Amino acid sequence: MVEAPEPIDSYPSPAYPLRSAVSEDPSLLSSVPSTWTHVREIMGLVSLSAVLASGCSDKPAAGPSTPAVAPATPDGGSAADSAASADASMVAPIFAHGEGRGAIGCIVMSPPVFLSEDEAMQFVIEELAIAGIDITRKNVAWPEIRIKRRLLEWNVVDGDLHDRIVEVDVDPVPLSMDGVDEQRKVAFEFVSERDYRDLGGPSCMSSVQDYDMRGTASNLARCLREGGTGGHRVGVFYDPVVSAVMSGADRLPDEPWKTYHQRMTAPARAEAKDLLRRQVADFVDWLRQQGAL
Repeated sequence: MVEAPEPIDSYPSPAYPLRSAVSEDPSLLSSVPSTWTHVREIMGLVSLSAVLASGCSDKPAAGPSTPAVAPATPDGGSAADSAASADASMVAPIFAHGEGRGAIGCIVMSPPVFLSEDEAMQFVIEELAIAGIDITRKNVAWPEIRIKRRLLEWNVVDGDLHDRIVEVDVDPVPLSMDGVDEQRKVAFEFVSERDYRDLGGPSCMSSVQDYDMRGTASNLARCLREGGTGGHRVGVFYDPVVSAVMSGADRLPDEPWKTYHQRMTAPARAEAKDLLRRQVADFVDWLRQQGAL
């Protein structure tokens, strides 16, 4: 005999802020996936939600942050070809520390913890300074390097699902190198969640966005080898992307969502920084082997 289902009297709190939490703190809407910022309809809904959540509060609702644009990749040119060939050995290999993979969307159970662009840049600059590399210029335009946007497409072939990455040559923008030491001719770029798409990270028209930071870093390094570095030795680093375990059930009574999120993501953030430190250390060793230090 099949027993009748028992009613559920209670259930654990979800691992995302409820409407009441957003109403109390509209700034929770200030952080949205970078891919959303390119979809006008979604950003309109987010902005409207922020306005509705703020209600009659005298504090303005915080809107979504606007990602910095730092695209790039070689667009060819006979004059640049010889320089690119000469500079190919000036680009360091990608030092693999951390998978650099993560996904955000409706079915993601273990959210990835991304290092912010500013946080990672400052961290890399400090680590390089220990080795005597003085990054005195930031966000330096390299107009000879341009990155084509890439799209992830899915196709069904003989009943099997296959994916492929397609390059789209749409409004390429000169690369803005994150940091440069002009005296030693050393430069670096960090692939973050914020500039992922602009640096060639594949995007897809789906409710779930997958991030392949390491693969995107490899693609950027290829572009630099082909486009030339102007005599600079370049290192490309990437966000290791460590996932956090957040069930919501371990949230303390009356603990604000911001505090809960910071507490639960702290271990993953510390691990990500350690992995990034290893990337920088390998780059410094490579520079020494190159005779640059």
